[in-house]
Amino acid sequence: MKVYGLIPCRLKSKRLPEKPLKIIKNYPMLVHVYKRLEKSDCDEVYICTGDVEVANVCKEYNLKYVLTKKEHENGTERCNEAASILKIKNEDSVLNVQGDEPLVDPGEINLLISEFKKNKYDLIVPFSYTNKKNDTNEVKVVTDKFGRYLYLSRNDIPSSFRGNMKLKKQIGVFIYPKKILSEIVAISPSEIEISESIELLRAIENGYVVNSIEFKNKLISVDTENDLKKATELMEEDLLYKKGY
Repeated sequence: MKVYGLIPCRLKSKRLPEKPLKIIKNYPMLVHVYKRLEKSDCDEVYICTGDVEVANVCKEYNLKYVLTKKEHENGTERCNEAASILKIKNEDSVLNVQGDEPLVDPGEINLLISEFKKNKYDLIVPFSYTNKKNDTNEVKVVTDKFGRYLYLSRNDIPSSFRGNMKLKKQIGVFIYPKKILSEIVAISPSEIEISESIELLRAIENGYVVNSIEFKNKLISVDTENDLKKATELMEEDLLYKKGY
């Protein structure tokens, strides 16, 4: 089984336009994500984009890329089209890493890939713990005692009505067989998915088992200017970046 690392990137982000091209410590953000996946156990890595500007940056930094159609509702749909273009086999796996995860750690990616290969999961999506309260930019997660996702929301879940609950947030990393990816994309979005604006809810609502793994290293999904500033600060202390790509 081969594992393809696909990095969906688009310029028309509502909260932070052109964010894949934002510079973090000398590199556009998408370059950080790509270089880190290159150091993982992925067999091949590609940027997936519908924007010529992103493709031009890929050429400049000698990154492999797939040019998809411009309009997609989310990164999952873009990865599915890229998987078809690349003729990825149904039994092979797609590791979908969002282009706004510049601090993703190759070692944790390897643990994710290893866990996925050992078990016949529909998909695995990692989480980490967060101290942020009432931040709708972070998707919160509730899991069962076996680590399976029960629900996701932009609100704080579970509620701290009678206690101070530790919050889990979803990381923008997904791994699934190409067959499962294509099945999920073929399903129409539900009212809950649209309301929450969380694409992973489509899988849960339709009976797919979403397993989890905890990511413990510091990382941040870049959705706002404040996130960009924080990611830049963390990158200054990042050992992988200091060693050089």
